[in-house]
Amino acid sequence: MSAILDKDRTRRKLHLLTRANGDLRITDQDFRVLWYIADAIDHETDLARRKQATIAKDLGKKGVRGVQLSLGRLAEFGYLKFEVKEGGTYVNAYRLLSYAGFWVTRRSGGVVFRHLDDLDAVFESDTCDDLRQLICAFQPPPGL
Repeated sequence: MSAILDKDRTRRKLHLLTRANGDLRITDQDFRVLWYIADAIDHETDLARRKQATIAKDLGKKGVRGVQLSLGRLAEFGYLKFEVKEGGTYVNAYRLLSYAGFWVTRRSGGVVFRHLDDLDAVFESDTCDDLRQLICAFQPPPGL
């Protein structure tokens, strides 16, 4: 694999982790799980194949329930995607997600990340008086 693709992959991973670090919706444990998954990514497949019990043990947790909740929140907020084995019913691997979206900074101080699909909802619920800043952010898809 070329050094350029490796640098691009590293840049995307760090950008995702930086975005997660500023996201007030995720917990400290969510961030630790995301970092663990990001560190476990196989560079050939762009997948992290780890059992939830292994993640929990490596993070010093007694059970897997907290890891399951963290993984669910990370998927809900657009940080990772569950990859299910063909014909299977269990999660086989995790894929970090690139994103295209925007940050909304409200005058009240709240910062919210939204996917582009939510742009209409922001303009319906917030007036110009409510918004301080609207930042659109795009990231190229993996492999470009």
